[in-house]
Amino acid sequence: MKKVLPLMFLFSTYVIASEEQLEVVLAHPLFEESYTCSEHWAGQFKYLGDALGADCVVQELIETDGKLFSRSYINNGYKNEDWIGWHKNILSPCNCEVTKININPVTNIPGVMGKGSATSITLKREDGVYFTLAHLDEIIVKQGERVEAGQKLAKVGNNGYCRNPHVHIGSWKGKKANQIRFDQREVGKWFKKSK
Repeated sequence: MKKVLPLMFLFSTYVIASEEQLEVVLAHPLFEESYTCSEHWAGQFKYLGDALGADCVVQELIETDGKLFSRSYINNGYKNEDWIGWHKNILSPCNCEVTKININPVTNIPGVMGKGSATSITLKREDGVYFTLAHLDEIIVKQGERVEAGQKLAKVGNNGYCRNPHVHIGSWKGKKANQIRFDQREVGKWFKKSK
């Protein structure tokens, strides 16, 4: 076993060194609540906004039989209202301008993939970095408006190519997708306020 480990280490070092450098962009957290994100791995999607994006779901600790579990929904999750994130406020990831808004008026049923482009907002920072937020509902900003990081933009919805209430976030600059990193200092501020 000792002979295999150095070979695995050398192989992983080679793979990492040969990868194209990913640009990382810092984003303000999307929610005031606890949430988790599943990330789109490199190559999974090719389109800017989807490539290297993440799908984020609000969660909370729910007690069951004296034990606490982190959950995304209550009951069986068959109703949008069962989802803890349903209609929670979505916050701007940046100080930026609203460059595009798309509306999809159809609300999906959880567990059933919807159709068409999602209700979304595209934002642009002054340095040319774009963010897109998708699967929204009740947008409260307008195209051309300047917004601040942490400002309320919309509510969590369930529309477009989506199976459950969540928010998709993607970022790019030019023709290159960015890897998103949420600013944990802002998360820390919320937890201090809630104590």
